[in-house]
Amino acid sequence: MVASLDAHWRITTVWDGDHEGGRTAMVRALAVWDAGPLGYWIREQPAEPVLPGAVGPDSPLVVVVSDVGEIWDKITDLLPDKADLRVDEPGTPNA
Repeated sequence: MVASLDAHWRITTVWDGDHEGGRTAMVRALAVWDAGPLGYWIREQPAEPVLPGAVGPDSPLVVVVSDVGEIWDKITDLLPDKADLRVDEPGTPNA
């Protein structure tokens, strides 16, 4: 249980990618709670990004205790790999 909350933050990354052969926005996100002496907690549910209307009074809340190393790993995992990025054919404006 989280007894105090010193700060909380959310990070969202969005890039131009491919999904099922079509061009689309790809999204990864992370939500972290800083509970001071009780450590850092990652919010797993509701999952980020939280869209308007997606969370209600009956929605589950799941937070998992974490450490600084795991949080930094999750932050770097938000960045797309080269294979995740949409690469247009040579000669097109985005090439």
